[in-house]
Amino acid sequence: MEGAQQIPSLVSIIDIAPTLLAAAGVTIPESMKGLSALPLLHDAKARAEWPNKVLVQISESMTGRAIRTPDWTYCVADLSGATE
Repeated sequence: MEGAQQIPSLVSIIDIAPTLLAAAGVTIPESMKGLSALPLLHDAKARAEWPNKVLVQISESMTGRAIRTPDWTYCVADLSGATE
């Protein structure tokens, strides 16, 4: 594929809605927590300034939290199923 590239920046599911809104030309509401990933495609400065971390919280059948960076993944889980 001509022009194909791999961008190693970390994005999360929270970034999907702002990315789709930006791609459709719709203004992203200020209350929205994620970031549009579109600037990563064309702007080296945007890639350098990207937060490049992903925070995860799981709380269905177990409680777990994680942070992921390009170099590390750290996670903690409570396998007992306690929610507090």
